[in-house]
Amino acid sequence: NAPLLVRVTQGAANGFTNVLPWLAGIYALVGGGLLLMHIVQLLYVRKLIKHGTAEQDGRYVIIRNPQVQTPFSFCNFIFLPPDNYAPAAHREVLLHEKAHAAQRHTFDTLFASFYCCICWFNPFAWIMKKALQLNLEYLADEAVLQQEIPAKDYQYTLVKIGLLQHTGMIVHHFGQSFIKNRITMINKLPSGNHRKWNYLLSLPVTAVVIGLLSAGEAPAIQPLLPVIEQSADQWQDFPGGKTAFAKFMARNIRYPRADQEK
Repeated sequence: NAPLLVRVTQGAANGFTNVLPWLAGIYALVGGGLLLMHIVQLLYVRKLIKHGTAEQDGRYVIIRNPQVQTPFSFCNFIFLPPDNYAPAAHREVLLHEKAHAAQRHTFDTLFASFYCCICWFNPFAWIMKKALQLNLEYLADEAVLQQEIPAKDYQYTLVKIGLLQHTGMIVHHFGQSFIKNRITMINKLPSGNHRKWNYLLSLPVTAVVIGLLSAGEAPAIQPLLPVIEQSADQWQDFPGGKTAFAKFMARNIRYPRADQEK
């Protein structure tokens, strides 16, 4: 007689697939919450533009609003408090925010924020976002100092306004954190476009590393029960013979729920 092959499907796959909807739900809940938070921030920026006093300054639009406590920029919009700073500090603030706008740092920040919403479970995504923000501040600080602004005066303005900083926004605040790091870098900023080239060259490397850390293969599900090969002429070795073997198989074989519903 030809051998009869009996395959016992493993039931652990059902347990794994039952967990997947919960994992997907948690992922969507956290990611959706982060995305909603950023949308609220964008709506807040829109509200500041709508209810603020606008002033055209070349390609830039200066918005003054009582709700603005520290200067920040978003695209070509520069937001300032109603009260003017001292003339020197006012010029430094405008140069800093104009540098962010001219170099289109808003799009870099939006990309980093969106990436964190998608890969919130990856710690490297948050590290990358923080490093990106710091590097953007370095570039803006360098642009200010290239306008023959005394480094010591600029550092004083940075510290003074930075004490009122806000964090967690997707816009560029003039005193956005990293005060100590930025002052240290100001004192040793390289000349020319050296830092800008470092920033541009680091983007492909960062993208590759993020992809490698985010990618991963799903673990293979190993069967808990081995494949049983039983020849028809070997049933007599089973206690009770063929009838007992059939009853044993009927009691112990468990089919996947999806197959049972078919």
